[in-house]
Amino acid sequence: MFRTTVRVLALVACALGLGAPASADGFGRVLQIVYFTPADRDPIEGYPERLDRVMSEVQAFYGAGMAARGFGAMAFPLERGSDRRVVIHLVKGKHETDYYTGERGDELRGEVVTALAKEGIDADRETIVIFENLVHTKGNRLSADCPYYGGGDHRSGTAWVTDHAVLDPLNLIKTEPIIYDGDRRYSVGKYNSVYIGGVTHELGHALGLPHVRATRDEATMGTSLMGSGNYTFSEEARCEGKGTFLSRASALVLSTHPLFRRSDEGKDLEVECTLTRVRGEPIVGGMLVHGQVATSMAPIGVIAFTDPDGGSDYDSLTSTARVDPQGRFSVRTGEFQPGGYELRLTFCYPNGATISFPLPFSVDDRGVPDHRALEPALLKARAVAALGKGDPEAARAFALAAVERVGSIPEALLTDGLRAIARKAASLTELASAKPATAPGPSPADLAGDIERAFLSDLTWESAEVGWEKPYRDRIPGEEGPGWLESAERYHSHGLYAHAPSRYVFRLGGAWARFTSACGLQEGAQGSVVFVVLGDGKELYRSALVKDFRERPVDLDVSGVNVLELVVEEAEFGKYADCSVWFSPEIAR
Repeated sequence: MFRTTVRVLALVACALGLGAPASADGFGRVLQIVYFTPADRDPIEGYPERLDRVMSEVQAFYGAGMAARGFGAMAFPLERGSDRRVVIHLVKGKHETDYYTGERGDELRGEVVTALAKEGIDADRETIVIFENLVHTKGNRLSADCPYYGGGDHRSGTAWVTDHAVLDPLNLIKTEPIIYDGDRRYSVGKYNSVYIGGVTHELGHALGLPHVRATRDEATMGTSLMGSGNYTFSEEARCEGKGTFLSRASALVLSTHPLFRRSDEGKDLEVECTLTRVRGEPIVGGMLVHGQVATSMAPIGVIAFTDPDGGSDYDSLTSTARVDPQGRFSVRTGEFQPGGYELRLTFCYPNGATISFPLPFSVDDRGVPDHRALEPALLKARAVAALGKGDPEAARAFALAAVERVGSIPEALLTDGLRAIARKAASLTELASAKPATAPGPSPADLAGDIERAFLSDLTWESAEVGWEKPYRDRIPGEEGPGWLESAERYHSHGLYAHAPSRYVFRLGGAWARFTSACGLQEGAQGSVVFVVLGDGKELYRSALVKDFRERPVDLDVSGVNVLELVVEEAEFGKYADCSVWFSPEIAR
C-alpha cells in the first residue's frame, strides 16, 4: 500500500496526538533538533521545512510502532513554534567541511553543546539530533566522511546524522532519479529510506536502544529498526519490501524513557540491582531462563538478548517477560545455531534506567544450549563485581564457588564453554590476591641487577601512544573507570592497554635476556589488529591477523637489545574497536 506524501503522516501524527506543542501536557522537555553547518558553508536552502517533515516522519514511526506493540501512541515530543514548525537550532561550525571527519564527533558535539548553552539548554541533560551539512555533491554523486552514529540512555543522548537537499519524506515513494552514495547506486527513494531510516536508527541509540534483529515471528513485519531497519525504512512505499518495524524489546525500553512517558520523575535516581540467581532449563527449540534479582526498584520487565559470538550485536535476538514482586522471572530464548553466545538479561525500570547482566553459554551441533553454564557464569560475574567494589574476599568466594560448580558437573557433560568459565574464575582468585597498583618503578635498564623478572606494566616506559583514550597499566579505560584485562582465556593482573594504532617503548639497556607476553583483543572487542615486537628497530615478532579473543603467546630472545618496542597495527576497517592488550608482558634476565 502506498503512503503517498508527508501530508498523510501529518494526519497520522494529529490522530496520535503527536502534533501538539510539547508544553501542552505540562512536560517541559523536548527532543532537541540541531542543524550544524561548517564555517565554509551556508545552510541548505529550505532546510527548516524539510527537516520538519523528516522529524515528523520519524516521530510518527515511533508513535505508530509503540501503539502496534501495545503501549499506546507514545512518542518523543518536538518543540514547535507559532508557525507549527519544528524548532531547529542552527549552529555554525568553527572549521571547514573536511575537518569534521567521522572521528571528530565529540568535537563537533562540543561546539553544539557550547551553542545550546547560550540558549539556556544543557545538552548533557537532553537528547539531541544533530543534522550535519557535510555531504559533498558532484552531479548525482554524493560522498561524506562525517560523524554518523548515536549513543545515550534515559538521561541524555546524541544522534549524529547527515543532511542533504534530497533528504525529504516527500521523496520516499520516488524511484527516480538515481543517486550514487559513494559506490552505492540508489534511487532517490531508496536514498531516503537509508538516511531517514538512519536518523530513526541513530536516534534509537541516543534514546538507549541496543541492536536487535527480528525473530522468526517478527520477520513477517519486516526488518527490526535496531537491526538493519535503517536500510529498509518505508520501502513498502515503493513496493520494494515489508519495511521497518519497532521490536517489542525496543518498545519496552522506550515505554519508560522520560521523553516517551513525558515525565522526568525519578530520572536521576540510581537503581541498584543484583542478579542473585539464574538457571537454564532446556526446552524444545531453545532454553527457558529462570532467575531472581534483588533490586532497589521494581523492574517493569526483563529482556533476554541472545547474541552470537563474533562480529557485531546486530544479530541479537530478544524475548521479554514480566518480573514478579519478589524479583523472579522466567523468559524463553531460542532460534539457536551452533556456536558461542552471550545471554544479556536486561532489566527495565519505571524511571527509564536499564541494567544488564551478560552471561556466556554455548550451543552444540544439534542446536542444544549448554544450560548448565548459566549458574557458574553468574558466580564468575559476581566475583568480578565484588572485585570492582573493592571486596577481594567476596570476589575470591564467588570465584571459588564458580570453579566448584563446574567441578560438580560430570566430565562427560563438560563443554569448552564451561571449562573456559572455570579457567576465568580461577584466574579471578589470582586477580583478587594481586597487590594494588602503585607508581611505576624505574625503566627496565635501571632496575636493580638482583631482580630477575619484572612485568613491564610495573616499570617506566620511554614513550607510549594509543589509538583511543590514553595509555593504561593493568586496566583498560571505560565509561565507569578502568576495567579488568580479559581475554577469552583468563583475567590478567598485569598488562598494557594498547588500542591500535599503538606503540610502547621501553629501554632495556641490553640487561635482559627474554621477553614473554600474551597478546590479543580485550574480550568483547570487535576489531582486527596485528601485534609487532621490535628490538633496536629490528622486527622480532609479527602476529597473524587477530580478530578473536584468543591469546597468542610471545616468547623472544632479547639479549643485547637496548630499546624494545611493542606495536599494534590497525588491520581491517581501520582502528574501529581495536581494543588490544599486551597481557602479562614480562622480562627476565
